[in-house]
Amino acid sequence: MMGEYVFEDIDYGNDPDWVVKEFFNSINLCGRFLDSVEKILDRRGFVINETYFYPPDLNGADPDLYFDGLMFGVWEGEVVVPESAALEYLIAACERYLVLHPKDADKVKSLLVRLNA
Repeated sequence: MMGEYVFEDIDYGNDPDWVVKEFFNSINLCGRFLDSVEKILDRRGFVINETYFYPPDLNGADPDLYFDGLMFGVWEGEVVVPESAALEYLIAACERYLVLHPKDADKVKSLLVRLNA
């Protein structure tokens, strides 16, 4: 079932958060959903092909990482969203992922428990 989208019917022209939704689609389609969710929860940046996630790094040398929120990118789109909104999308993506991959329920639940820790 690796060819299924986590978020469907994305309005690329009018939805300001299309990048976040397509980000989760992309990591699911390439089979890296669970690993990527774990990295997001750990606030570890990563790049998979043309899909990427970065947390802010206000003490780092790269001024491109001085922002408030979490950065998602896919193809030529990039957006920084408030952490609370990013986590809402992460939860929604995990819920949809469970519909597509019920066998991973224990793994997903163990990741989501960390949100309340």
